[in-house]
Amino acid sequence: SAVAWLAIVGLVLGPQLLGHSMFSYALRRVSATRVSVLILLEVPAASLISWVWLGQLPPPAAWPGLVVLLVGVGVVILGGRRGTAGMRSAPPEQLS
Repeated sequence: SAVAWLAIVGLVLGPQLLGHSMFSYALRRVSATRVSVLILLEVPAASLISWVWLGQLPPPAAWPGLVVLLVGVGVVILGGRRGTAGMRSAPPEQLS
C-alpha cells in the first residue's frame, strides 16, 4: 500500500541518510575508534526509547547485556581520554 511505501521511504531518509551523514561528519572531528564504539549505544538508546514511548521494557535477560555494553563503552571512551591526556606529539624531526 502507499502508506507502507511512505513508511519505507521515511525509514530510508531519516535514520539511514541522516544518521550515516552525521557519523561521517563526526569522523572529521573525532577518531574512528571513538565513533565506532559510540555506535554501540544505539541498542541501549533504542531500549530507552521503547520504554519511554511505548512502555515496553527489555526482557530481564537483556539487562545484563545492556549494562555490560554501557560499561564497556564507558571504559573505552574514558580510558582513551585518560590515556592521551598527558601525551604530546613529538616534533617531526624527533620521530625519525
